[in-house]
Amino acid sequence: WRKVESKTELLRELQVALRKIERNLSISHPKGVTRGEKALAYLSLQNADGKIEVVDVGPVWQKFVTVYVDADGLLREASVPRSVPDSLAPSFIEATGFTLDDYLANFPNPDHQRLTHSGEITLFQLTPTGDYGSLYKLEVTALKKNGGDITEKVQLESAVSVRNI
Repeated sequence: WRKVESKTELLRELQVALRKIERNLSISHPKGVTRGEKALAYLSLQNADGKIEVVDVGPVWQKFVTVYVDADGLLREASVPRSVPDSLAPSFIEATGFTLDDYLANFPNPDHQRLTHSGEITLFQLTPTGDYGSLYKLEVTALKKNGGDITEKVQLESAVSVRNI
């Protein structure tokens, strides 16, 4: 029963985390999607109150959201506010001056929100599919010891279309 309980707990955590990422990534802008080593970032329209602001010229891009695997193998999320939110969609490097991996290495923060609380993420990858730069495959693999000598493995994958709104 421990084997089933351990695997089910990890599966639930990963499903909740992936659904959140899918939902938010799908309303991002293709230019604002960035991939790194076990990390991704996307432009977000949500302000600090979780609301979306739209002006005459279009939606206002408020921040980048980074999702990454930390040194303990946990999936974390953090916001990188834009200095001046506007309707132009920059790339991550245009907005921050860093690649995603360099940004995460230079600004580590153990207080970033955990998306998972157990297990160890061994693969977290966003891969472009198709010809238009707006369709991706999101893959995650995690391992978790079930209290004994057996390690459980959970793999999930999903297709995400960056639609912008």
